[in-house]
Amino acid sequence: MFKFSRWKHYTAFAACIVLFTFVFVGNPAEDSFLEKPLKRAGGPFLGYKNCNSETKVAFLKTHKCASTTVQNIFLRYAYGHDLNVALPRVGNYVGRNRPFHRSVLWDTPWDAINMTYNFYCLHGIWNYDEVNLLMGPGTKYITILRDPIELFISMWDYVNFSKSYKVTLEEYALSNKTGLLKDRKNVAHLGRNQMLWDSGVPGPLLNDQETILDKINELDRTFDLVMIAEHYNESVILLKNLLCWDYKDVASLKLNSRNKSAKSTLSSKAREALKEYLAGDYMLYNHFLAKFKYSLRKFGETKMANELSILNTITSGIEERCIADRVNNYKIKGQFKLYGDGNMMGFQLKNGTDRDCESYAWPEVKFLDLVRNAQRNRTDQILVSLNLTESDVMAKSVSSYNPMSFVKNGVPDLEAMKKVYRYK
Repeated sequence: MFKFSRWKHYTAFAACIVLFTFVFVGNPAEDSFLEKPLKRAGGPFLGYKNCNSETKVAFLKTHKCASTTVQNIFLRYAYGHDLNVALPRVGNYVGRNRPFHRSVLWDTPWDAINMTYNFYCLHGIWNYDEVNLLMGPGTKYITILRDPIELFISMWDYVNFSKSYKVTLEEYALSNKTGLLKDRKNVAHLGRNQMLWDSGVPGPLLNDQETILDKINELDRTFDLVMIAEHYNESVILLKNLLCWDYKDVASLKLNSRNKSAKSTLSSKAREALKEYLAGDYMLYNHFLAKFKYSLRKFGETKMANELSILNTITSGIEERCIADRVNNYKIKGQFKLYGDGNMMGFQLKNGTDRDCESYAWPEVKFLDLVRNAQRNRTDQILVSLNLTESDVMAKSVSSYNPMSFVKNGVPDLEAMKKVYRYK
């Protein structure tokens, strides 16, 4: 009897080891999801994994691509680990109509003390060279794309373009889009080929094939992961493995989504017209969708299914523990009310939920203010240790601003000025 019990004990233990290896490490016969072997941070490794967590991430936050949900993942990680985010003094943009430049941070106390940043994850027009200079070596570059027609519908409804253009989306899609219907006439930073715009393609070149191909090649060369909104959960698993994070780190609730009943509809004819109009974004999207599907094959179907099962279980647990109901925005009061109209969908939390629960449902601006306050506190602690005040470092930062650097051969250097355009 004793020997039989011991045999059962050892068998169960061995089975657990095999299951753990298969679920968390994966099938050794299946390659990494990247075309190139995944380079792990050098040892010694902390904890049970064969890698160390990545803590430097640059996220190109595309409009209406589930990017706020992804951003929430990064903000939760930064907030929970006392890590620094590249933040302006106020607001949730690091530039709307000009490519990112570090000058948008110059009036912040954290930049005045040359704070090292762990996350770049706010809306802005992408400028790889400037972001790379800001973030430094070892940064992981990530973005997310969405089917361009679905993106355009979402953007149209979110901004309420029907009101400003005075036509329905159907009518707009079938129009010649000139005159009063000219692209970006009402909102300069939102419009045609939005993903290319967010990626840094100038407005006049948004449909120039050579420029688009150059941008696709740049993103292909510099980004570690391009997520796909239509495959959000699979994208999150690839993100988890790339960053060597845990399932709870990447679990999320769907933010800034819209009530399906309030979504604009399109005829097949209008869809075809819009697809042609958004040809540039489709070049970008189709390239990375094909690459993403290749990544899934490399990752392995069985391993992905196992990891998705774990992620779904954790997400369901968060919803059960934290969420009372998912409701229209007009029913939400206080800190969880979203920016946007009443047809946005948000969350009512259960009574007595903790800050961990709240962090999954915080609207972007609310969360950024909390991160900003925490970052200001860390800045103040550094200033105290240096026997300095914020006024001291800000005065030095302002004094280092040399207007003569914008003068070339006795005349204003417009190109130099453009590079440090200060967004408000």
